[in-house]
Amino acid sequence: MKRLFSINKAFNEFLFGASEVPLGNAFLIFFRISVPCLAMIDIFSLSTDWHAFFGQKGTIIPQELSYLRTEYFYHFDSFFGFLKRNNLTDLFYSNIVFLYVASLVSLGFGFLTRISAFVCLITQLTLFKSFPVFNYGYDQFMTMSLFYCLIFPVGRFFSVDQQIFKIKSSGSLLPYRRILQVHLCVVYFFSGIAKSFDPNWWNGNAIWRATASFYTESYHFAPIILCLMSISVILLEVTYPIFVNIKRTRNLMIIGVFLMHIGIGLIMELFTFASIMLIWNLTAFLEFDRKTTHPKDLEIKSKIKLATS
Repeated sequence: MKRLFSINKAFNEFLFGASEVPLGNAFLIFFRISVPCLAMIDIFSLSTDWHAFFGQKGTIIPQELSYLRTEYFYHFDSFFGFLKRNNLTDLFYSNIVFLYVASLVSLGFGFLTRISAFVCLITQLTLFKSFPVFNYGYDQFMTMSLFYCLIFPVGRFFSVDQQIFKIKSSGSLLPYRRILQVHLCVVYFFSGIAKSFDPNWWNGNAIWRATASFYTESYHFAPIILCLMSISVILLEVTYPIFVNIKRTRNLMIIGVFLMHIGIGLIMELFTFASIMLIWNLTAFLEFDRKTTHPKDLEIKSKIKLATS
């Protein structure tokens, strides 16, 4: 029974931030602004090819085939069937992109924040989930980021909503940041576990396959370097939940993860994926305002310590 109470205490401390992670409201402001900015950079990078992705004719893959391949097919079937029967497909795709961009701008400024986040989420799902062949980790994390912008009070501070509706700061912000921290710990840990069962991650083949192509002829890493890089990735991801929650090792772990994602961005040219992961790590663990702690957060921590002691 005593051991059970000890496990429960450790679990509560992990969930509710007894690791003394700095609080405050700046992480919500940073998250609300950085996520739509990255999403706009991504969508504008496709501006010259919008017709190939979001058009009715001349698309890279016929829309009908894309819908059949998507996991959301049953949700999209009747909707896109209606568009096709009424010759509205091209009109829809031409305008939904601008609706997506407009809602991102509104979210960034914190104007009608929750409504803007909801529109962003729906349009992002409709646009990008309708052709999953081109989706990868970035798109999944952008969907989750917009969902968190919807449920988190990101418009409470430094926003147009705050000026218009005179929103008062109330309640604790501790659980919101801790949700992101736990989410990252789960993602990195199970990603590392999955890699550890693949022999290609122990001999460097996984890194070589990811970097070798006709467009990256300048990257000629020695086999020992590839092997060390692969093993380092596994160790970083598996140990992330442990060392990022220890105050003395947190900065070293964050630096290691930053270097890993910067390497992914530069070598594999997955700039948006690297950027979204950097945003998440910064939001979850960066000391934006070390001296700012809400009284409610201190009250919650004291109650947790009393309940688990």
